[in-house]
Amino acid sequence: MTGFTPTFAIPYPTTRGTVIRASDAQLTAGGIDNALSTVDSVRAYDLSQATACVGIFGANTIPAGVSTILTFDTERWDTAGLVNLTLANNYITLPDGRWDIQGEFAFTGGFIPTSVRVSLKPSTAAGATYARKTITTNGDAVIPITIGTVVATSGGTGRVYASLLANGTGSGFGTGFMSATRLGNTH
Repeated sequence: MTGFTPTFAIPYPTTRGTVIRASDAQLTAGGIDNALSTVDSVRAYDLSQATACVGIFGANTIPAGVSTILTFDTERWDTAGLVNLTLANNYITLPDGRWDIQGEFAFTGGFIPTSVRVSLKPSTAAGATYARKTITTNGDAVIPITIGTVVATSGGTGRVYASLLANGTGSGFGTGFMSATRLGNTH
């Protein structure tokens, strides 16, 4: 005769065998069932994390020597209502929590940067910065610049903006993407 665990229907013997007692088999199967339940709930939680990604595929004119807050024209994905490009196309909304912020930006259209500063910012105000990365180029206009940081927000809704400050020759456009993924065990 066979018994089954309640969640994953793992079979176990219910009559005494020659090698193990039926109660030991039931305890082992029950332990496995509980462990699989935990794994299943962690998997479901990880798949439900709030995440959003916005992109720039159109033209963001980047004048040399001027810090420019980028405007996004494409919502790549948004699982939690963090983006509204119609009302505000220059940031991702960050509710309370810890967030992994990632971005990658490049130039097109003839702009040849000699130095580029990418900033992830909590506001459009000067000086307010989550992360900043400055690179010096060798006149390569196609270099993608990647940046990332972890941000903690509390006491209300936060925001993350991306800005580019470039020096160089010619004129061109900034392109790229920015994403935010909630970390930790808060929904």
